[in-house]
Amino acid sequence: MVLDIRLVEGNLESIDWEGSFNSLIANKLTPKRFVKDQGIQMASAAKKLPEETIEGADVYHAISHRLGLFNYRWKKSMGKMIVKEADRAVRFAATKTYDTALKKEVEWEISKTEMLKYIDDYEWFKEYYFELIQQLRPFTSKGEPRDKALAEIKIRAALEALSLLDVPKLNQQIKYISKILNNGQLLHYMDQVPVLVLYFLLFLFLPKSFILFFLYVQISNIFYLLFSLWLHFWTANLSIFVQLYVCAKKSTTQKINLLG
Repeated sequence: MVLDIRLVEGNLESIDWEGSFNSLIANKLTPKRFVKDQGIQMASAAKKLPEETIEGADVYHAISHRLGLFNYRWKKSMGKMIVKEADRAVRFAATKTYDTALKKEVEWEISKTEMLKYIDDYEWFKEYYFELIQQLRPFTSKGEPRDKALAEIKIRAALEALSLLDVPKLNQQIKYISKILNNGQLLHYMDQVPVLVLYFLLFLFLPKSFILFFLYVQISNIFYLLFSLWLHFWTANLSIFVQLYVCAKKSTTQKINLLG
């Protein structure tokens, strides 16, 4: 759903974003959560939002866009290093004089050393880069909500490992990512994962009338609390209800077979 769209000349400035935010607020649409990329103008305009607004980072621009460039360039350069090393090996093998062979052997050894270091560095980077990416996913491979505290610990460990690589520009990005991890912007969305699971269970197991009722009663905190307690009891005992239903169905089927 698009809430605001308009043509602007040139790049968006802070005043343009402020106009969008003010338009939403004027129409009684106050954002509770605000996810943004890392643009300076948008960040400046976001300061005009109410203090209680939760500010989050766009994980693509914060992680994949920043570190993914290193992954791409590293992989591309590593391919060139491998080709160079193979070329130096061929040149060494083709030499016909002793002096030339010594010179070509030195060139080959240098290119081989550079290639192996590049491969080692890339393998190190790739391991911890994808470990970091993995922790940004709200659900584990088993379909369970990811533990936010554990994800933060693993991300910090991955960033620390990446900082061991002697790449100044990479360390600049690591410092920035550490910053938005510390202020809570990077993993802000993980607080919403249990709510998403709750809505999914509602959609999956309850009639639409119950879902509409659930949405309606959120207007009143008292009714919402009572409904939440009932829902908690219902979901907590869901497996028991399912087992009883299966047992009863099997029992009924067996009786029908005996009578038949």
